[in-house]
Amino acid sequence: MANPVGTFIKKKIIGKDQNLISLDEPYEAMRRLLVNHSVTGILDAGASRGHISQRLLRKFPSAQVYAFEPHPMYRPVLEAYADRESWFHPFFCSPV
Repeated sequence: MANPVGTFIKKKIIGKDQNLISLDEPYEAMRRLLVNHSVTGILDAGASRGHISQRLLRKFPSAQVYAFEPHPMYRPVLEAYADRESWFHPFFCSPV
């Protein structure tokens, strides 16, 4: 049985022979899919340097980002970004 959400996205937003991975700009497909909705929060799990958060915020400028990153190497980068941007909220957790 086909996934109804996946089928909807494929038919209405992306096109019959593509998926989000095959798109050049999957973030634009997300924006088009959510155009009639207010996106106020974004979760970025595995945020690393925050690049995906930044790209999503260009599509959803009124959102707050809650970025989770387990690797301590990225902590300084994400903290510096959070100091500059009030809508970016990093959370750090060490792997068990």
